[in-house]
Order: sequence, then structure tokens, then C-alpha cells
Amino acid sequence: MQRSLSVHIVKQGLQSGLTKFFGRATRAALIYSSDVAEANDFSVYDTTGLLEKYKPDISAYFQSADAVPRQTKIDKISETVRTRPRLSNDLYCLIEQSNDVFFHMWFVEQHQSESPVSLLDQWILFAQLPLLRPDGEMNIGTQIGGGRLAEHAAFDVVREVIMEQMFPRTLAGGQADAEIVLESLMEIATVKEEGSGCSGTLAIFDRNPTGQPKVDYPLKTPVAIDKFKHVRKFLTATSDDYQLVAIAGNIVGFSHRKSIKSPLLASFDRGKLTLTLNKVPLCQISNGTFKAIESKWTLDINNQTKSLSRLDAATKLRVQEFVNKLVTTARNEHFGCTLLLDSGEPCKRRLSGQKLETPVALNEGTLKLFSDMCKVDGAVHIDVNKLHLCAFACLLDGESGDTEELSRGARFNSAQRYSRKTEDMVVLVVSEDGPVTIFEGGETAAVIEKYVRDHECKHSQPKLSEWLNSK
Repeated sequence: MQRSLSVHIVKQGLQSGLTKFFGRATRAALIYSSDVAEANDFSVYDTTGLLEKYKPDISAYFQSADAVPRQTKIDKISETVRTRPRLSNDLYCLIEQSNDVFFHMWFVEQHQSESPVSLLDQWILFAQLPLLRPDGEMNIGTQIGGGRLAEHAAFDVVREVIMEQMFPRTLAGGQADAEIVLESLMEIATVKEEGSGCSGTLAIFDRNPTGQPKVDYPLKTPVAIDKFKHVRKFLTATSDDYQLVAIAGNIVGFSHRKSIKSPLLASFDRGKLTLTLNKVPLCQISNGTFKAIESKWTLDINNQTKSLSRLDAATKLRVQEFVNKLVTTARNEHFGCTLLLDSGEPCKRRLSGQKLETPVALNEGTLKLFSDMCKVDGAVHIDVNKLHLCAFACLLDGESGDTEELSRGARFNSAQRYSRKTEDMVVLVVSEDGPVTIFEGGETAAVIEKYVRDHECKHSQPKLSEWLNSK
């Protein structure tokens, strides 16, 4: 029972930490063995139903010749075995076998993101740490580990990825360098001077003597990167053409952007920090909070809607571009809204709201006005044929149905009810915490991520063979 509770606490912490990091609800599951005696069958811990649709893929994996348990007997492990089977594009899987964990097969929802998957590796490896303790020690240790995963592990995860790719453990001072650099970058981005955050670019190299950059304008005396005020003033001297250069924990000068390419690039924009590692976007840091770099949300008119798919190609493109920009703005600024995408006869719709005397054309110049109107309580009515804003603060009504989720709140359910009674209308709902739902004819046409409901701890977990055969 204690092992089940420990797994539950750690999995909840992992889900919470990943949800905050990716900005969208993220589920996790675990197939594991904590004892050599369980080598022939494993326990399945999946309280959110994440793995249900992947049963055939998981079954096929365990029956394949490549399955890790077949290759390595648990009681004969001499070194850590780690592999990442590719089961699905939207499910990340990491398997580890060692004397410490015996067998762990972790699953995490994989969202579209520009950040590297090596971040997921580190999240999972940190999740394993509290489960390495003997059963007698797991209670306090697991609670601490689960809480750290939920609240503070993002710093450790990003540091480990930077250290792994840039400051290797074999390099003297590597761990200290990565820690100092990351803490200093956060402090530089967070502290405001004269009322605003700093802007500029800092290129960072490790202290490897064989790979030092040629600095165009070196400083006579290097400045430590943790001298925050000095570094902030230096950053004001950078521009689109120049960047500040650091070697490990020291600022050494300025260089033309095109003359050197650094392993780690820190871009500051009025207090928001974006890290790029080996030319791959790593993460963003704002007000001390780490976030993955999210791929832009995309409305797929042809595959996600029926009424809008009948629009001509040029109109489809314009609608998609504008809606995508608005939804991305709403998700980035964390406000909820409801869009009524009307392909029928908008002028004849009877809506209770603020109707504009002259509809406003939606374009780059009016995007800010439109997004501000979306923040007002109520829905925004759009004529998609002309791409005009017709009304805002619209109240939606309709009869309740069997498919409603009352726990989702008024915005979600009123949108679904209105959609049920309205033809030639796509109703798109953006929730404040990220999820996007598209309704058409009262039915859910598309869901961009789901909520994680995971409060129940299962003390009795099915064995793998039993779970695979269950319906």
C-alpha cells in the first residue's frame, strides 16, 4: 500500500510540474516493478486513463524481440539500461532498468512544442528519485519529492539539460558553471531597473580551452556574470548587430552576432528570457517561472469543422490565420474567450450583446482591439465570410444536453448549448488555463488538450497481463 501511495504522490507531482511547464494539462502513467520477484509481470499505474487507447501498441512492444525485459533479466542487471520506444507521436515513453529501480516504464503526454524532448527525459529522471528509497523511508521522502516536482523541479530540469549538452560532468566545475549561469540569467531577467526589464542578447560558451570564441571587442578585465547591474548595463549596448559574450561565469566582451555562434544563447526582452541551446529553443523564463516554448496553436478548418470547410480557399486561409493569432494571444496572456465563427447569415442572428453599428474589419491593425473585446464577459460574433467583427459581450443560451460537463463552468457549457441549436456556426472556446474546444452542432468537433483529473490513489493496481486483457 505504501508503494502505491508513493507512486501516486510522485505521479501527481510530475503531472503538476509538467502542466505548469508546458502551460497545458499533462497526464502521466507508469508500468513498473519494484522487486526482482515481479520480473515476470509488472504493475500498471494509470489513474487518468492515459494508456487506454495505446493498449495495442504497449502489448505489441512487450511481445516484440526489442522489449527491454526480454533483453535484460531484472536480477542480472550490471548497469543502467535506458531506452525510449516510439509508441505514438503524442505519447513519450522512457524505460529504465537498474539495480535501483528494477523496471520503470514511464509515459507522458507529448505536446507540440519547440522545446527539446531531452527536457521530458530529465523530468522523468527526477520523478524516479523519490522512488529509489527503501519502502520504510518512502513516506516523507516521497512527499518532499512530489512537492518539488510540482513546484520547483523546472530549474533543475533545465540546468541538467544545459549541463548535459554544454557543461559536461567530466569538465571541472561543470555543475557549478551551469548552476551559476542559470541563476544569474534568471536574476538579470527578473530584476527591474528604472521600472522595466532589460533587453539584449548574451552568448555563453563553456570554459573548454579548445573551443574558445574569438571576441571582436574583448573587455580588459572580465566581469562575473553574477554582477547583475553591470551585466544589465552591458546588455543595453547590444543590438540587432551585437551581442554580449560570456565564457562560463564571466562576461568577456562584445561580438558581432554573425561572427560567433554560441552553444547557449540568452535573449532578454523587457524581462522575458528565452534560452536557445545548440540552435534549438529550450525554454522561456518570466518572473522566475519556467515555460516550454510552445508551438503556435493551429485551427485546421478542413479537418476540425464542417461549415467552415465549405468556405473558398482564400477565405479559409484568412480565417485560420486570424483565429490562430487570437487564440495564441489568449493562451499567452491567460484570458478565456468564446468566438462565434458564423458562416451563415450573421446580420439575421438574434444575439443579446453589444452589436456594432458598423462591423469592424479584422486585420493586423484591429487585432489588439479584437483581443481586448474578447476579454469582456460574453462571446464575440464574427462574420467569417467577410472577416468582420459584428458584436461582442454576447450572452449565449440553449437547452442542456446529455454530453455536458458541468464541472467545466459557464463559458464552456453555454457555448455547447448555443452550438446545439445554431446552424452554420462554429463555436470556439478558449479556457483561461489553456484548453481549446471547438463545438459544432452541439458536438465536440475538436479538443486541444484535456483536463487532468487525478485525485484517486489506487492501492490495488492491475498487473500488466491482467490490464492488457481488460476491456
